[in-house]
Amino acid sequence: LRGLVSKGRGFTQEDKAVIEYAQKKILARIAPLYRELAERGSMEITTSPFYHPIIPLLIDSRSAREAMPQVELPEVLFAHPEDGAHQIEEAVKLFRGLFGAAPKGMWPPEGSVSDDALQLYMNSGIEWLATDEEILFQSLRVDLRRDGSGYLVNPELLYRPYRYGKDGKHLDLVFRDKGISDLISFHYSRMDAR
Repeated sequence: LRGLVSKGRGFTQEDKAVIEYAQKKILARIAPLYRELAERGSMEITTSPFYHPIIPLLIDSRSAREAMPQVELPEVLFAHPEDGAHQIEEAVKLFRGLFGAAPKGMWPPEGSVSDDALQLYMNSGIEWLATDEEILFQSLRVDLRRDGSGYLVNPELLYRPYRYGKDGKHLDLVFRDKGISDLISFHYSRMDAR
């Protein structure tokens, strides 16, 4: 690999094969390392539904109106809650195969949740979900406001877990701070380490 870095350009198919081989060796070590760290209690691994679908829309495409009351829906509506359940179950099955245990938590694709979706997660044994601050504030019907420095005006609403319960089951929900997440994902990575 050092030789390829020095070469800098004009790579051959053989050069590309060397890189592919190295990448595959590295990738093959990731899942076992995560499993080991999880078994030691050093980290918790989460997942999302199998093909990363927006579960409320699989359950019933009319659910889009919960967040966007004026949205124009397609003429042919879609309502397949069994597909939503299948997507969650397939993710749990794959996770169990990779890591030796079912996941405790999931990240719903695009942070999308609904009462019916939360029920599916609970039925699949999921204990907690992480979603976005905008979902929380819209659910609470409270304005999401930040001061001039970007700090939440009402942080006590965001920086705590919530519990959703129905039919004798419950699910815990945590909500990410989008400002901090965006800084870590998009801004800090471009800064000098110091």
